[in-house]
Amino acid sequence: QHTNRLDDALVDFTQAVSLDPKYITAYTNRGFVLMLQGRHEEAENDFSESLKLDAAQPPVLALRAGSKLSRGAVEEAIKDYTDVLKWNSKNAVGHAELGFALMFAVKPKEALAEFDEANQINPQFRFLLPWRYLAMMQLGKKSEADVKMSEAIARDPKTREWPDQL
Repeated sequence: QHTNRLDDALVDFTQAVSLDPKYITAYTNRGFVLMLQGRHEEAENDFSESLKLDAAQPPVLALRAGSKLSRGAVEEAIKDYTDVLKWNSKNAVGHAELGFALMFAVKPKEALAEFDEANQINPQFRFLLPWRYLAMMQLGKKSEADVKMSEAIARDPKTREWPDQL
């Protein structure tokens, strides 16, 4: 898998699962490879099998949510991302991912709340600036968005990072 020989990795992970049907890591890694290959439903099946064997795996739940989101099952992804946060409500990445899913569900108010929570937990998440701005714009709050983003907007173009540019 790490050498990008994904087909070979699938063979190996499948063999591992056939030798030990309770080998959680093999299901998770095979699911990850399938997700990389765009085979999202198959990936979800492996992530679900891994979670059946051990439900205490928020990262696997997040992977399943991402796979669902990739195939357009937005509401299912939102449920999984929400469940990820039940394990740790201070998971900044979890809040950001839930915010992205909510944006795809055209729920900008809820998405903005998740982006703001992620930013509060980790102010270094500057990649959320354009998403927060977009959510505020969709809510008809351009003036408020401009004020909140004034620092990024006012930066000298030569010192801007990609979130500032967006």
